[in-house]
Formats: sequence, C-alpha cells, structure tokens
Amino acid sequence: MVVPHRLAPALGVVTMVLLASCSGSAPNRAAPTSAAAPTSALPSPSLSPSASPSPSARPSPSAVAFVAIPGVLKEPLPTAERTLTRAGLHYKVVTVARADVPDGQVVGVVPEPGRKVRDGSTVTVQEAITIVSVPDVSGMPVTEADSTLRKAGLIPVDLAVPNTDPTRSERVYAQQPARGDDVRHGAHVTLRYYAKTDTPTPSPSDPTPSPWDPTPSPWDPTPSPSVPPPAPALVEIPAVVGESEVDAADELETAGLQFESITVDQPTAPDGTVLAVLPSAGTDVAPGTSVTLRVAITTVVVPDLTGTPIAAAEARLAALGLVPQGEATDNSDPTRSQQIYAQEPAAGQQMRHGGHVLLRYYRSAASPSTAPTPTLPSASDYGVTD
Repeated sequence: MVVPHRLAPALGVVTMVLLASCSGSAPNRAAPTSAAAPTSALPSPSLSPSASPSPSARPSPSAVAFVAIPGVLKEPLPTAERTLTRAGLHYKVVTVARADVPDGQVVGVVPEPGRKVRDGSTVTVQEAITIVSVPDVSGMPVTEADSTLRKAGLIPVDLAVPNTDPTRSERVYAQQPARGDDVRHGAHVTLRYYAKTDTPTPSPSDPTPSPWDPTPSPWDPTPSPSVPPPAPALVEIPAVVGESEVDAADELETAGLQFESITVDQPTAPDGTVLAVLPSAGTDVAPGTSVTLRVAITTVVVPDLTGTPIAAAEARLAALGLVPQGEATDNSDPTRSQQIYAQEPAAGQQMRHGGHVLLRYYRSAASPSTAPTPTLPSASDYGVTD
C-alpha cells in the first residue's frame, strides 16, 4: 500500500510509540514536539519491589539528658550538697558512725562518682558522724564544766538560777542530756547552775549610836546588784517519737529548737520514722538547744537484673522499694529485645529504701520479613493480544 507523503511522519510516530510500549522501555529519541501524546498511554510498571521501612526508621523517643555524678568524697556535707544541686541531682543523706574521719565528711556516694545517671536522679550520700558520750559535770564550777564539754566536742548552754547560798555559787546541779548518753559531736548540753551570791561582810561595831534622822531616805528604784537576774524562759521538747523525720523537724523548729539526725538501720520500722529523741520529750531546755533524733532507715540489697526483661526487672525493684530508671539502647537482634545488659548500682550493693536503680536494656528489634518477589508485566496488561 502506498502511503501519501503527507501522512508518513504521523504514521512513523505512532509506530515508534507502539514499539516502545511493547518493549517496556522508552525510545532512545525524543518524539517530535509537534505530535500530541496519546491519552491512553499506560504507566510504566516498576520492576523493583516496594521498599519496606527498616526497623531503625522508627521515630526515636525524645532524648534523655544524663549527667555524671560529681566527685564529692571527703568533702564536708554542705559542700557536697551544693555540688550535687548544681549538677542537677537530688540526694538523700545517710549518717554512718565513724571515729576515723572528721564529723560531717562524705565517706560514700551511691551510685559511685563518675557514673552517668538521668538528670534529676537521686543519689545516696553517706555522711560520717562522731558519737560522743556526755561526761558527768554535775557539781563542777560552771566554767570547768564548760571546758570539759568543749574538750569532748560538745557545746554547753548555761542557765543560771537564783541562789542564796554562797557555798554553792556557780556550781552545776543538773545537766541534760544526762551523763553517759550518746550524742553526736557538736550537740548542745544544757547546764543548770546556781547564780553567784556574794558572801555578806559584817560591818564593824560602833558603840556610839547614830543620831535619829526624821527625814526619810529617798526611794531608789535600782535593784540591788546582789539579786541574780531571772532565769531565761525554757522550752519543752515536743513528743516526736513515731513521727516522720520531716514532721518532727517542723515541730522542733516551731518550738525554737535545733536538731541533728542519726540514722539507724531498722527494717522493722518505716523508713524515716523517729525512733528516739535525746533529751527525752518533755524535758525543759534553753531555746536554740540542739536535740538528737534517731531515725530509722531501711536498706535494700540491689539484686542482679542482667539478662532480665525490663518489665520484670522494674516490677522486682518496685517490690523491694527501689525506683527503676530505664535507658533504652538501639538493637538489631530480636533475641535480646527488651533485655537488660547493665545496671547501676551493681548487684549486691546496699541502697536506702526509695533509691534509684539505672537499667540499660535493648530496644525491641523487628523480626526480618521476606521481601516480595517482583512481578513482571505481561503483554495483556497493555491490551496486546496474540
């Protein structure tokens, strides 16, 4: 068949389109711009399978800030408290009776300094305290009694009471706490002593009677210097045994008293409960006197949780009275998903009830999925029949 000359270009374009559609590939030359694209052209099928998201493409949780526990060993407790606060950490203080280090020095930190924990975590600080037995100063001159107490590391608080007997002037007749009581170094000891009374001097006898003067002597309102000043008002120590340390501290401060706490490991009492107070409740002491509180604490041995699923480990710590803190690590092995591989503090260490335990565990890893087999298009997909 003879094709008219003016129709040859159009037929050539149609032929090229049909050949390209059948072969599944685009022609090597661009079609003339004057030819219109066919409206029935089918989309080119993809020979590669659709990409499935990898497990690592999941949205990551918000970043958690971690801080290293600063080195505060051998520092005075107030200095250590300021350092920990500046580092963004909370702390609990546990006192430990030690005679080989100065009173108030930090002798232990759990977790140990240098470990990284979550910002805002609570660490346990062990403070060394020196226990002093109160000496017997009853009957001593008050100056000697003060010196004896200071040599023992205690602070005397002197209270004078009126006195009319010169033989007992300025002698201590009572002390609180009593002799033999164990108190912390630097505690206050109240001393009650008799005020000084001058010995009366007899006037020389004069046989010549003095003439009577009818003019009354003027009244002098100034008291005689021999009259001792009134004793200061005393404060009664409130009954705080059985209360929490926080409530006991509030009551003592309201009464105008200071206090020092000595912690005692007592698993049978709730953590933070006041077991005893020295001097005992009901004792009258001077305002500002420091009393000693014996506070119960409960210590817990940290269990070994490595290899344990994170959920089971958290439940076990909660049952022991400890607070778990989880830190997830990226993971590509499904056999270790959600398993703990490290913990701080280490197993076997003792912590106070309510302490925080850091658990490092592997995130869940997605199981490997079989990639779909690519399907090649057939000729019927393009409407071509034999």
